Amino acid sequence: MNNAELTYEEFLNDLRSCTNEPEVAALLENPGNNLLYDLLVIVDTFATEKKFYEAEKILQILANAFNEPEFYSSLALSQKRQYKFEESKINYKKSISLDSSLFKIFYNYGILLCEMKEYEEAVDAFQQSINLNPDCYLCYYNLGNCYREIDEYGKAKDAYEKALFINPDFDDAVYNLGVVEEALNLKSLALNHYDRAIKINQENIQAHWNKSLLLLQQGDYLNGFNEYEWRLKKKEFIREFPFPEWKGEDLSNKNLLIYCEQGFGDAIQFLRFIKQLNAACITVECRKELKPLFDSIDYIDHNIIRGSSEYKKYDYDYYVSIMSLPYKLGIVLDIINNTPYLKAENTKSGYWKEKINSTGKIKIGIVWSGNPIHQNDKYRSVDPELLINKLRGNNTALYSLQINPNKKERQIIDKYGVNDFADNIKDFSDTAAFIENLDLIVSVDTSTAHLAGAMGKETWILLPYNPDWRWMLNGIDSHWYQSVKLFRQKNKDDWTEVFRNIELHLNKKIEPMLDADLVNKDKADINEIYNSIEIFINNNEFDKALKQIEIVLLNDQNPFKAFNYLGILFAKTKNFAKAEEYFIKTINMQPDFSDALSNLGVIYFEHERFEESIQFLEKAVSLNRDNYKSYFNLAYAFQEVGEIEKATECYNSSIIHNPNFADAHFNLALLNLLKGNYQNTWKDYNYWAFKTGNRTIRHFNKPKWNGDNFRGKILYIYPDQGFGDVIQFIRYLPFVKERGGEIIFECQPALFNLLKNIKGFDKIVKTNPGLNITENYDLHIPLQNLPEIFNTSLDSIPPYSSNLNVSTEINEKWKNKIGETKNYKVGFVWSGNQYPSINRKRHLSLTDFIPLFNLSNVDFYSLQVDGESKKLKQYTERFNIFDFSDEIENFEDTAAIINNLDLVITIDTSIAHLSGAMGKKVYTMLPFIADWRWGLNSSFTPWYKSMKLFRQSRRGRWESVIDNVINDLEKEI
Repeated sequence: MNNAELTYEEFLNDLRSCTNEPEVAALLENPGNNLLYDLLVIVDTFATEKKFYEAEKILQILANAFNEPEFYSSLALSQKRQYKFEESKINYKKSISLDSSLFKIFYNYGILLCEMKEYEEAVDAFQQSINLNPDCYLCYYNLGNCYREIDEYGKAKDAYEKALFINPDFDDAVYNLGVVEEALNLKSLALNHYDRAIKINQENIQAHWNKSLLLLQQGDYLNGFNEYEWRLKKKEFIREFPFPEWKGEDLSNKNLLIYCEQGFGDAIQFLRFIKQLNAACITVECRKELKPLFDSIDYIDHNIIRGSSEYKKYDYDYYVSIMSLPYKLGIVLDIINNTPYLKAENTKSGYWKEKINSTGKIKIGIVWSGNPIHQNDKYRSVDPELLINKLRGNNTALYSLQINPNKKERQIIDKYGVNDFADNIKDFSDTAAFIENLDLIVSVDTSTAHLAGAMGKETWILLPYNPDWRWMLNGIDSHWYQSVKLFRQKNKDDWTEVFRNIELHLNKKIEPMLDADLVNKDKADINEIYNSIEIFINNNEFDKALKQIEIVLLNDQNPFKAFNYLGILFAKTKNFAKAEEYFIKTINMQPDFSDALSNLGVIYFEHERFEESIQFLEKAVSLNRDNYKSYFNLAYAFQEVGEIEKATECYNSSIIHNPNFADAHFNLALLNLLKGNYQNTWKDYNYWAFKTGNRTIRHFNKPKWNGDNFRGKILYIYPDQGFGDVIQFIRYLPFVKERGGEIIFECQPALFNLLKNIKGFDKIVKTNPGLNITENYDLHIPLQNLPEIFNTSLDSIPPYSSNLNVSTEINEKWKNKIGETKNYKVGFVWSGNQYPSINRKRHLSLTDFIPLFNLSNVDFYSLQVDGESKKLKQYTERFNIFDFSDEIENFEDTAAIINNLDLVITIDTSIAHLSGAMGKKVYTMLPFIADWRWGLNSSFTPWYKSMKLFRQSRRGRWESVIDNVINDLEKEI
């Protein structure tokens, strides 16, 4: 017995002589002994040693004797630690009734209520603690946790932000702020906060976990699965074996143990990757319910049950989690094989075929809820009665695949005559055989949906507003299963739209919508057809949409929506004149129909009639302030007429109404860069550029470089945009080199000779057509991400220190071709890439250059290398123009020509960047609203010291630009 226990026994013996609480108090307060102090020390000792029962006994006596709030509070805490929640709650209330001014008591009471899942009461407790101590960041943090549990995400966000205002480095609050932002569909903010939590605490496993799920949900599988490996640090996922984990080593002649983790659906989903492994022997450890199903798979040598010691029967070289296989194999979204890979066992399939009557009806298997212990089950589950009513009918027979339905659910099954053989299902091989004999599976997100998809059975999955990562955020098709269709909530907790689409698809399955009786459809049915038109258009099934429109025109008394859809069809097929005609017709029929007003505004934008576009888009927004696309289109139109702040406001409005609208995020980032707000924008620009397809997505099986020192490692830097971007951003390479080891730099073949001798890399390679990487490397990063890495501002743009390579031989070749002349030598470019169409605003025609060509004592050398150069022929006979376009093979030739000129006059093309990078005097002619890198107003750019900018003063008019160029050029001559 230790000293604490001895003193405790002595104390109890002393107390036995006391007959009531006042005597106990008198004994403890006797100045002749230190018993009260000693006992409090003993209580602390018991608490440290987790002897909460012994501490409780002492504290109960002290509380009864002194009736002090601190003793009742301490008693409550010791009871809570023994999970005596109701007793603890009573004593916290006693403590508060004695003194309601102690914030710690309210705080601890709130913690208890959280553990009891009494979150509304806990909210009150934490708010009381905050009133008493407004600087307690933990009070705000736990208040946020309570709000999160009761789905009050806006209030939770506010509470977490207040906690972080007090303690900005509290990583758990940062992480949880990301969680509620994700629930509010503020995905980019959530990702930022997960990153911030990780930056504060690299070992914040939960932040890594949630970041991985968000990246996966957004389709970034390479980085997502990399982050997903952090889950293995969580206690519930740690597995230890007496042999090493497989980390990608060659498996030839090796034995591999693959263990399943998490749910049944996860195991079924990730099973497909085992086939890609070339191990000599593969053993899979799974739950007993899956083993009979997995036993039939020919590329698995042994199946063993999780929790048993069966794995000891075999010898292994490595082990790996089945859910780590995508990371180990470098799986990305585009290469997932979604073809069926599971099938039912023949004998069992025959058994179920006899059991399920062939009725001639469509046989539909249904599942309405998943495992109730899943944290998101309440969001993904649906009312079984509602689901059954949407699917039952004369042409359908329903079969329950719901395992262990409760009493109420069984009553509903019986009420509607749903066939229920669930008691006959013992494992997943039974479920597979059952599914084999059905025509369609309609399920919420459960393992049954995965099984049906893996079997290639037509499956419709009902998804909540914020679905699990594997279903992503948009689209009706699944990347994982080719036979699966996804039906998504449009609003949180609202299944109305999902069931409407389910009904629509089921009706199409039962009976073609173009049946003759459609001619007599009533108004409700016409609305249904309108819904199908929208689906057909969104799926680019224009012929089907047109047939449906024809039916509506025969039956709708006021078919303005049909005319609007006709306009959309013509716009989709680039017949803008017809689209305009039908949108105007729609507006004449229904002047307040915001969709048509918005669509007409878009047509005018395409024709660069921006003022008219703004007029109609503003009206559309005023009629429907929830239409995020109208705000986006209005912002774009404002941007093109130079109303930058209005454009910014409208992009923000678009994002508020649809936080996942990538185009609005990307355009807003471009606008902020245009305004010079570099530092706060690089991250958004880089993230959303990939989401919109404005930058080429490359797939890697190694981590992305985050800017840290990489000594001893190889960094692979590659381009993902145009030639001009590469020339602009290679200035960062020497600064990257200062942070580490070896650098391999990839560039387009046309730039190779020009860049091969610049500073900042150890090896240069050419981009190959398949974008494949043959080099060994440890880290990678796009070249265009380097400004973000170095937190570049307008004032900190690195100087251009690289020496672009022009060999003496090539330089002499072009020097001789150009020859000696007393005239001033000017290179020029008038046109660039024609796509996208918005690029054309930066182009001139050759006729615009005629005032320049008329200058005396100037020779002009065309640097145009595309098909446009053919237009020069009629000018070379009239003016001092030389065209060597047929002889220019790459950028080294172009650089050699520029090297032998006095000046380059160009529009915004790679030639402008090349001239600026070489330090050659260059005049760059810009449209009214230029690309972000040239800013808004200045005649000079911090990117290139030798460059002068000439801007349109009126949109689309180049006359003043040419005049200003001539004025400056005449001063040079």
